[in-house]
Amino acid sequence: MSILYQNPETDLSASLIQRIVALSRAIRPYRYLDLGHRPGDTDGLLHRAFERRRADLPDSYARMAEAMNWPETDGDAQLTDRPASPERGQLLLAMLGSGVRNLELLNSSGLEMAFAVVQDQLIIEVSAQIGSFAYADFTGSQLVAADFRGARLENARFHKGVLDAVQFGILTTDAVRSPLKPEHAPVVSLLIGTDFSGSVIKNTDFAGANLMASNFDAALLVRAGFAQAGLSAATFRGAVILSADFTGAKGRAMDFDGAILFGDDVPGTLSAAMPDSFDPADYRAEPVAMADVMAIRLVSNTLTEAEVATATAGNPAVRLVRIAP
Repeated sequence: MSILYQNPETDLSASLIQRIVALSRAIRPYRYLDLGHRPGDTDGLLHRAFERRRADLPDSYARMAEAMNWPETDGDAQLTDRPASPERGQLLLAMLGSGVRNLELLNSSGLEMAFAVVQDQLIIEVSAQIGSFAYADFTGSQLVAADFRGARLENARFHKGVLDAVQFGILTTDAVRSPLKPEHAPVVSLLIGTDFSGSVIKNTDFAGANLMASNFDAALLVRAGFAQAGLSAATFRGAVILSADFTGAKGRAMDFDGAILFGDDVPGTLSAAMPDSFDPADYRAEPVAMADVMAIRLVSNTLTEAEVATATAGNPAVRLVRIAP
């Protein structure tokens, strides 16, 4: 794929930058009718197709609904559950499509992407350090080689997305991009309440980020880094976690109930990595057969059994079951 690049510092005039920033701030989020259909949502499309045969095939429908987590709907359009801005999303996509992929100059000038709707998109090689993306909705999108270090992403959604080589960690002095300066760093990335549920997350770094009350439920994590991250009230319920680094992560009330991890002593390993935050006495570790791991659709749709074995160094799989309140 050929990717178009422009350097905002040399290719965009100061007046154009200010007009883009002004437009992003003039666009206001609002609630609108959510039709419940996303063309990029394969499970949702299948759900709508099978609703016609639900009464004829109740058992089959029930099995598929459980496997694919189909929601119960009454068929009527509802207002979005929170304000959103498809227009800000279109502005972002227009900039990326025009080759503006380094957003630091625009971000430092006040570019506003909070509440932007960027669903079911392919986003490759974008740098958005210190960006404003709170409440942005990237549901179903695939992000590759993206840099959100130092950004504000509180309550953003990456639900059912694919994240590969994305950087969400703390912005350090040696990583800042122009026109930012080393003295502007470090800047902690804010991912408080951010939703990564049901996503595939590979080779992605959250080191040092504030992930309070973030949601990784039912996600697949492959080589994810959480070193020194703040994980208070974060949940990994039902997630499949391959070779993640939790060294020095801190936080109370984390929940790994139902999560599948790999190793001979998973509770002990997590406790050693997070001695003040993870109590192994809170969980029971149950062995999980590789066949059962591969039966999880997100795993089998993403990795082969050989790739799982390689990523886990052949360690056995266990499911953590919470036994403490």
